[in-house]
Amino acid sequence: RTRSTNSRFTMELVPRSSPFPVTDAAAVMAGVPSPTRRRDSSRSSRPFPDTVEALGRLRKKFKLYVVSNIDDVLFEHSARQLVVRFDGVVTAEQVQSYKPSLNNFRRALDRIDVPPARILHVAQSIYHDIVPAHTLGFCTVWVNRRKGKAGQGAVVAGEARPDIEVADLKTLADILL
Repeated sequence: RTRSTNSRFTMELVPRSSPFPVTDAAAVMAGVPSPTRRRDSSRSSRPFPDTVEALGRLRKKFKLYVVSNIDDVLFEHSARQLVVRFDGVVTAEQVQSYKPSLNNFRRALDRIDVPPARILHVAQSIYHDIVPAHTLGFCTVWVNRRKGKAGQGAVVAGEARPDIEVADLKTLADILL
C-alpha cells in the first residue's frame, strides 16, 4: 500500500507580498485521510516525507488555504501533523458536500476573495480536484506521486490536463521558490 491510498487534501497558497495573488499561487497535497476511511485509521496517517518541509518553505512566500474532503475534527488532527499554520480551511463538513462538488471550491474562493485565475490549485486527485478547479478557472498542478508505477492507486480516474505535473511537494517548492 502506498501513502497515496489514504490521501485527499488540498490547500491554496496566496502570495504574502501582495494583497492579491499571482498566477504562481498554489494549492498542495498532503497526507490526510479520505472521507471513506475509518476515523480510527486517520490517527496513524502521516504526511508524505517531503510535505512538512515543503509547506514550511512555501509558507514563507505564500498564504496557505486548505480545501479538504474530511470533517473539522479529522482536519485538526491532520493539521497538527503538518506543523505549518494555515490561513484558511474549508472542510467537507463546513460546506456539507464532498469534492468534486464545485460547492467546496466556490466556498474557498469566497474566503480567499481573489479571482480563480490567480490561484494555482495543487492536488493528487485529477477527479476530485483538478477537474473542478479547471472548471472554475483555477490554474492547476497535479502531484503525481504514482508516476512510473502501474495503475492509478486508490484514486478515481478523471479526465483533465493539469497545467503542471510534479512528483512531490519538494519539487513544487523548488519550482515556485
